[in-house]
This record gives sequence, structure tokens and C-alpha cells, in this order.
Amino acid sequence: MEPHGLNGRELTEQVTAWSLDRAYDSDLPSPMRATNGSASAELRLTLTGTGEWTAAQLYSPYAPHATADIARPRQSVLHGWGLNDDALPAFRGTARDRIADSATGRVEVAALDGTERLRGSAHFPAAVSINTVPIASGAWVVGNLLRDAGVHTAPPPRTNAILYASMHGGITSDIGFYRTHSGSIGYTRPYEPWEMAALTGSTTTSFTVRFDPRTPTTVPGRSLFCEFWTNTSSIDPDTGAVTLSCSYQADGVTNSVEFGVDFKSSPQRATASSSGAFATVLFLAPLSVGRWHIGCYWMFNGTQPTARICMSGPDGYYEEFNPA
Repeated sequence: MEPHGLNGRELTEQVTAWSLDRAYDSDLPSPMRATNGSASAELRLTLTGTGEWTAAQLYSPYAPHATADIARPRQSVLHGWGLNDDALPAFRGTARDRIADSATGRVEVAALDGTERLRGSAHFPAAVSINTVPIASGAWVVGNLLRDAGVHTAPPPRTNAILYASMHGGITSDIGFYRTHSGSIGYTRPYEPWEMAALTGSTTTSFTVRFDPRTPTTVPGRSLFCEFWTNTSSIDPDTGAVTLSCSYQADGVTNSVEFGVDFKSSPQRATASSSGAFATVLFLAPLSVGRWHIGCYWMFNGTQPTARICMSGPDGYYEEFNPA
């Protein structure tokens, strides 16, 4: 029994041949090489189609999207192998290419497993330790390497992001530059990757981190979207508020915009402020405890921007509003 699937669709009955090649990469010499290390695998499938349509008619690049798209490159591929009705997963990866032959009606699909995505050079930011104090733990290092390979252990950065800090096991920025921080920091695992929790039992349980974006942020007439994730499962009097502040230059003067949510106040509140202006929204009904995704869309027109806050949280909560 050899079950096969492309993009979640069962195609076992259409597969007439398959081959699975698995190569092991090791720095040991050939006489003593073992099957340890990173293993990459390549799967090749030969599809013949259904009784009514050939595989070339169904899965070639020129076939209708409804069927052709399931075999296009980067779609998921699953392969299992076993006896009778028992099959064990033998391969999980993504399609690399496909070759359709209209004469025979067959389509050959080649796929690589996820290990192939981990090949390449490792890149780290300039600073992972400041004055012998680590600002990134082993969890952050592994998460950063996986993120470069397209495997995300925390909410991923948006396209063209100018600053991104996963806060998963460290305060080092993945995109942009770490500047400084204040307060005691530590890395706890209970709520990862949704928050980088303050060190339990430290003298200062709140902390501030400052970053620099990798490119200039805004010019007159442009807009800026800022966002963060947080987990409110553990709140004490000093760790119940989250604020994201941004500084910018306008008319030769350094200005700032910031927004945040205070989950520990009664009533709870969301705030947005810019130089010389402050706005707040009160939540008369208590906000649910759990993971929250909070963002603010700043629209700049001169030195006084306008803000629109969006919040999504537990139990399907979602709300957008303009602070006033």
C-alpha cells in the first residue's frame, strides 16, 4: 500500500510508479559514515490520470487551474509506504517541478522534503550579547535560522517590513537593529512564542527595548503600520501594559507616536498619542485573557498623524476604532 497526495488531494489510484531517494549529509569519511546528520530526500511520482482524462490533461501547466494547480511547484506532497492497510509516512515535502508528456499522457512530479529548505549560510544580527549579558537565548538562535529558511516559530514578519523582532526567546531584532534596553529580562517558556516574558523573581519585572529600523520609515504623505502580539495569561501590577512607540523627524524636530493597551487598569484602555495629542478608548466589558494581536495604522500629514487601532483576541474578538 502506497498512499500519495498532492496539495491535500488523494491521488494514489493515479500513481503508476514512484521512487524515493534519500541522501545523508555527514562530515565523516565514507568508511565510517553513519546515517546521522541532515537527510534530504527526493520523491518522483509518475501519474497517468483517471479513466476519462490523462494526467497531462489534468496536471500539465496548461491544464485548467482546478486540477493543474495541485501539481504546480511548491505545493505540498505526501507519500506513505506499507503493507496491507497499514502505511507509515515516508515523505513530506513540496513539489519542485513537473514534466508533462502529451504523447503518453503521463506527468512526472519531482518533490523535495523540508530538509532542503534548511540548506544555506547562517546569518545572525550584529548583536546577540551586550556587555556579556545575552539578549538572545538558544531558542531565538534556532528560531532565527528556521525563519531564514521559511519555517516560522513565531508570527512572521510582513512583506517589506522595516523592523521585526520575534521576541521568541530574545529581544534581538531579526529585521532592523537592536539599540538598547532597560529593566531585567529573562526567557521563560510557558507562553512562547507569543511573548518574551520578564524574568520571574527579578527586581524589575517590566522592561523597555529600543530598536532602529533598517531603512527610514516615513516621508510626508506616507503611512506606517505597527503591530505586536502579547499574551495576557499572566498579569501582575507591573506587567499588564504593552506600548509600542515610534520616533520620527518632521520639520527638523524629533516627534513620537505611540499606542498600546493597558490590560491591568480598571477599566482597561487602549491609547494612541502623538506629540501634543493624546486619545484613549475605555473597555467597559473586561477583555478576555489570552493571546492578543494589536496594530495601529498611522497616517501622516504634517507633524500630527491620525491613528486607527485594530485588535483581535480570544473567542473571535475583533474591533477597529479611531481613538478620540
